[in-house]
Amino acid sequence: MEVFLEARAEELVPGGLMIVLGQCMPDGVSLYETWQGHVVDTIGDCLMDMAKSGITSEEKIGLFSFPVYFPQFSELKEEIEQNGSFMIEMMETINHPMEGMALTNDFITSMFRALLTTTIEEHFGDGVVDELFDRLAKKLSKHPIDFEMWKTQVVYYGVLKRN
Repeated sequence: MEVFLEARAEELVPGGLMIVLGQCMPDGVSLYETWQGHVVDTIGDCLMDMAKSGITSEEKIGLFSFPVYFPQFSELKEEIEQNGSFMIEMMETINHPMEGMALTNDFITSMFRALLTTTIEEHFGDGVVDELFDRLAKKLSKHPIDFEMWKTQVVYYGVLKRN
């Protein structure tokens, strides 16, 4: 976030406004309390199954991490305030616009595949992506996600004023 804010500060004149929009966690909620975190855990289970089958190694899995971080809302605000380049004029959260939409296992698998294919190929090499997401689809079809039992991420939006 620091690098993002510094780059935007170079682009804006003092007093200029910037609108920010993204996803974050509600205060007190970790990623692993959400359905997205559950899918990340399930992907990890699939990778471990693939290691047991000799498709990849536990060592490679141990060195792999998803390059994603969703801060909690208060943490996000604190980072902006500590940076000092911007003043928060307004910042709020809303529920995700897709929150009420029925998500299918195929949609979830496709979404995570689109997000992670390049990262997974670069770390594990060719031939792992298809197998991984086939296994994810099978696990999700055997154990569909009960969206009611998981907490949700929120969308934040705000107006920042360049100091």
